[in-house]
Amino acid sequence: MLSVLFLALMGRTIMDIFFKYAVQYTHSLSPTQAFRRIVSSGFFWAGSVLSVINFCLWLKVLSNYDLSFVYPFFSINFVLVMISGWLFFNETLDMKKWVGMGIVLVGSLSLIVA
Repeated sequence: MLSVLFLALMGRTIMDIFFKYAVQYTHSLSPTQAFRRIVSSGFFWAGSVLSVINFCLWLKVLSNYDLSFVYPFFSINFVLVMISGWLFFNETLDMKKWVGMGIVLVGSLSLIVA
C-alpha cells in the first residue's frame, strides 16, 4: 500500500509539471488564444489524464491511511514541485526557499518515523 501512496505523490508532482508546460508562454496572449493554445497542448491532456488517475489513487490512499497522516505527508509535493520548477523551468530558489523546503521535508518525513 505504501507504493500507492508514493505513486499518488509522484503523480501529483508530474501532473503539476505537465500543466506548467501547457501554460508556458500564454501570459501575453488573449484569453481566447491562451485557452486554444492550452487545450491543444499534449501536456494539458497528459496532465488531465494523470489528474483522473491520481484522483483514483488518492481515493485508494484515503481508504487505507488516516487523513491526519496522508495530508501532511503530501506536503512533500510542495518541495518536489519547487525543485521541478528549478530543474525544468529555470526558476530561482533562494536560501529562504531551501530552508523552507528543508522544514517541510523534516515535518513530513517525521510522520513516517513517528
